[in-house]
Amino acid sequence: MFGDTVIIYVPIDLEFGNSLATLTLACVQISEIFEWGFKNKILFRGTIAIGDYLADDNFILGPAMFDANNWCEVADWFGIIFTPKSRLWIESMMERIDGSVIDDFNRQLDFDTLFVEYDVPLSKPINNEKTKKFLTYNWSYVLFSCDLKRNETPLQKFLDLIFEIPMSKEGETKITHGVKYFKDLMRGSSRTVFPNCNSKDPKIR
Repeated sequence: MFGDTVIIYVPIDLEFGNSLATLTLACVQISEIFEWGFKNKILFRGTIAIGDYLADDNFILGPAMFDANNWCEVADWFGIIFTPKSRLWIESMMERIDGSVIDDFNRQLDFDTLFVEYDVPLSKPINNEKTKKFLTYNWSYVLFSCDLKRNETPLQKFLDLIFEIPMSKEGETKITHGVKYFKDLMRGSSRTVFPNCNSKDPKIR
């Protein structure tokens, strides 16, 4: 942790198809951070960058770190985006995956549900545009479908947690945009956004 910034770095083989599986499992850590944040009335905004870096217990630097730094504050919400460069890597890896890997990895579950293209509101306009399409990480996956009270819905559970978080005038748009993202994923997706809590899949808890 650096100041008010949380940095997670995970080594993956950029040339190996199963590195996408490693990336997906690494994203679970992000959901855990979001869960901790909701319980402690802290919201997070961040970026996932994929590339080379050097790190030890005291520092981290390199192209991936610079890429993340360039994009980490562009979104006007609480949520997670992939940098445009990282999206290119993901799309390239998807093209390389052969049928046997897809069978083992279950693309429908791990990619289409967790990695979602979304028109993200911007803190400052880019090329006079107030929104930009990013590949985003669906942090809400698994957090708001399990351990529900009787007759409680995922949306109700989510909104009850958000209600407890202080909302300043300056921070209001970040909260409302993050809430809209959650609602849009629930309303606008034809796929199953939330998992079966009884699943034996180790990625679903």
